[in-house]
Amino acid sequence: KALHDDLQRFLHDQPTVARPLPQHERLMRWMRRSPATAALIAVSLTSLGGALIALSIHAKHLREHANALQQVNNELQAALADAQREKQRADASRHEFRHLEYHRDMREAYEAWNMSDVGETERILSRYAHAPVEEDARGFEWYALAHDLRRSITRIAKHDNFVNEAALFPDGRTVITNGERDMLFVYDAVNGQLLRTVPIPCPEITALAVSPDATRLALGTPSIFFSSVREVDAASGKGLDTPSRHKNTTEFVGYTSDGEYLISGSRYESVHATHLNGMDHRSWPTDRRNESLGISPDGQVLAMASPQQRLVLRNLRTDEVITEINTGGSIHDIVWSPSGEWVAYVTSPHDGVHLMSPETDQRHKLRTSDEVSCLGFAPSGRYLLAGLKSGDVVYWKVPSQKSKPLNNKKPDGQLGVHVGSVLKVVPIDDDYAVTTGDDGLVAGVHYQFGVGPVDLVDQRFEAATVSPDGKTFALANRDGTLSLLDAMTREMQRSLETDGSPVRSVTFAGSGNYFAAACESGAVRVWETATYELAFATQVQNVIDRDPPKLKGIALSHDGRWLAATGEHNQTHLWDWQQSSTPVLANTLTADGSVVQFHPRGDLLIYGGNQSTLFFQQLSIQTLPQQVDCGGATRCIALTADGKLLVSGHSDGTIRIHDCQTVTPALRFAAHPNGVAGIAVTPDGKTIVSADSEGETVLWESQSGNKIGTLVKKGGQSASHKFDVVQLSFSADGSLLACFLQPAKGKPQIRTWRRQESGEFAEG
Repeated sequence: KALHDDLQRFLHDQPTVARPLPQHERLMRWMRRSPATAALIAVSLTSLGGALIALSIHAKHLREHANALQQVNNELQAALADAQREKQRADASRHEFRHLEYHRDMREAYEAWNMSDVGETERILSRYAHAPVEEDARGFEWYALAHDLRRSITRIAKHDNFVNEAALFPDGRTVITNGERDMLFVYDAVNGQLLRTVPIPCPEITALAVSPDATRLALGTPSIFFSSVREVDAASGKGLDTPSRHKNTTEFVGYTSDGEYLISGSRYESVHATHLNGMDHRSWPTDRRNESLGISPDGQVLAMASPQQRLVLRNLRTDEVITEINTGGSIHDIVWSPSGEWVAYVTSPHDGVHLMSPETDQRHKLRTSDEVSCLGFAPSGRYLLAGLKSGDVVYWKVPSQKSKPLNNKKPDGQLGVHVGSVLKVVPIDDDYAVTTGDDGLVAGVHYQFGVGPVDLVDQRFEAATVSPDGKTFALANRDGTLSLLDAMTREMQRSLETDGSPVRSVTFAGSGNYFAAACESGAVRVWETATYELAFATQVQNVIDRDPPKLKGIALSHDGRWLAATGEHNQTHLWDWQQSSTPVLANTLTADGSVVQFHPRGDLLIYGGNQSTLFFQQLSIQTLPQQVDCGGATRCIALTADGKLLVSGHSDGTIRIHDCQTVTPALRFAAHPNGVAGIAVTPDGKTIVSADSEGETVLWESQSGNKIGTLVKKGGQSASHKFDVVQLSFSADGSLLACFLQPAKGKPQIRTWRRQESGEFAEG
C-alpha cells in the first residue's frame, strides 16, 4: 500500500512521503557499515545463548536432583514417622506392661501386708522406690503402704514356730523371746538387731522373766518337761537352780523388784513365792484357770485370782490380804502400771479389760472388738496396750485418778499386726512396743500410728467434703448448721447458719471461690470462701405441688457460676445464680435424686439417685438428658480431674466407670456385697477408693477393676459398727484423702491420709 501511494504521487508529479526505515533495515545498514562490531556482537550473543541453554539444562538437572532429594526426604520423613509411631506403640506397650506389672505387684504387696509378711511387702515396694521420673508408676496405694510399712510395723524376726514368750531387760530396750527349740533370742528392740542367742536346757518354755540385775532368767516349762521353774544364766543359758516345781504347766514366772522372791504359778495349783536365798517359801490357792499373776512395781503386793473368781491383792511380806474384788469370771491376765496406781486384768468369758485403782478403788471398763490375749503398760504408765486374738494391737490412754468411771470405752487406737493371736506385748515407750504371735513374727509396732478416726464435736452430720486446696473440711450438720474445720488441726474455723432444717449436702466449687449447702427444707445457700459472706439464698419450689422438696445433693460448677440441687419429689434444679434466683432447668426424674455433680468443663451436669439410671444433661444445648442404666440405685459419684471418666457406686455393690465423652459405660465390677457407700478417685484417674457402710475401705485399679488392697479393714475400731454416712473425698491435687464417718450412734469421725514431704501418705 505504501508503494502504491508513492507511485500515484509520482505519476501526478507530487512529492512522495518520507517514511522511517524499519528496525531490521536500519540494523542491516548498520551491520554493512560496521561489520567488525556486528560480528563481535553476534559472537557475544551466540556465546550468551549457548550459556543460557547450558544453564537451562543445568537447572533442569538441578530440579530433577532436588525432586529426587525431596522424594528421598519424604520417604525418610515417612519412615521416621513410622518409626516414631512404632516407638510410641512400643512405649505404650511398655507403659501398659509396667502399669499391669505395677498393679499386680501392689496387689501382692497388700496381700503380703495383710498376712503380716513385712519382708515380702518391703521387697515388692522397693522395686519402685528408685525408678526414673519418666518410669515412676507409683500412685496413692504405693505411698500409703510404704508409710504403713515404715511407720507402723518393723519386722524384727520371723520364726517357724509360734513365739509365746517375751520379756524386757531392765535397760528398757533389750527384749528376749523364744521362737526355736532349746534357744532364746535377745534383740535390741529399737533397731531390731539380734544381739545374741541363749541356749537353754529345756526344749520348750511357757513362761519367761528377767531378774532385776539382768544376770538371770527364770523359765517356766510345760508338764511334759517336769513342770519346773528353772533359773539360767542370762548370758550363757547355763542352768543355775530349780527353785520351784509344779505338777502342771507353769503359766507365770516373775521376780520381785528387789530380786529376793521368784513368783510362779500354774493351772490347778497354788501360787508359789520362793525366797531365792532359801529363807522362805509360801503358797496360796488360786483360780484353777488362772494364767497370770501381777507383782507390784515395789515388789510388795501380789495380784492373783482366788478360787471364788475374785481378784486378791496380797502383801507378799506379811501375807495380809489388802483387798478382794469380785470379778464375775476367771482372770487370765493381770498387769500393774509402772507407778502402781492401776491394776489391769482380763476376765473370761470375753468381757473386755478392767482397770482398777488399788488406792481409790476407782474402776473402769475398756471395750475390745475381740478376745484379749495379753496386756502391757507403757513405761510412763500413760498407755495400756492389749493384744487380741484377732492379731490386732489396741491401746487406751490411761485415765487420771480424778476422771469419772469409764464404761465400755473403746480403744484410742487399733492396728493389725499378726495373723492369728497376739501372744505377748512388751511396751518400750509411749509409741513403740514389741509384740509376738502364733504366726512366728516378732514385730516392733508403733502402736499410736493405729490411731484411727478422730472424734469430732458431739453432733451428727449428714454430708462432708474437702476444699480443693485440702485445707478445710466442710460438714453439713443435722442441727441446721454448716461446720468448717481446719483440715490439719480439726479446730472449728466457722459455724454458719442456714434456715434451721438439717443440712443434707455441701460442696465446693472446683476453683475454691464458693461453697454451697442444700437443706432438707429445700433451702439453698452459697457463700464466698474467702469472707464466709452469704452470696446467694433461695428456696426450691416443687414443680408438681407446693410441698418443698427435701434436697439431698448439691453441686457447683468449677467457676462457681452454675448451681445444681437434687432431692425428693424426683426433681433436679439448675441456677445461673449470679444472674437470677429462678431455676433455668427443673428436670423430673423417675425416682428421688441424691447425687449431682458438674463436669470440670462446666457444660455437663450429671445426676442420679434411687433409680437405676444416671443422667447426663448437656447445658449448652436444650436437649433431653442422655441416660445410662446402672442396675442399682446410685449412692455416690466421682469425676477424674480431666473429666474423662466418671466413677459411680451403687446399691447392688458394683462400681461402674463411664466415659464422659461418649456417655457410655466403660467398666463394671463387683466391689462391696452390702453396697457402695462412698467413692473417690485420684486426680490422675488411676486409682479408685471405695467404702461400704461398715467402714471397709478398698483400693481398686481403674483400668481393669482389679482390687489392689484394703486400706481399712472391717472389724477394727473404725468398723466395729455400721455408719449412716460414709463419704470419701480427695483434695484437688491428690495430696489429701479424707474419709468422713457418721456412726449410727456416737460422734462423727474423720480419717485422713496426707502426703508427707517424702511423698508417702500417712494416716492421721
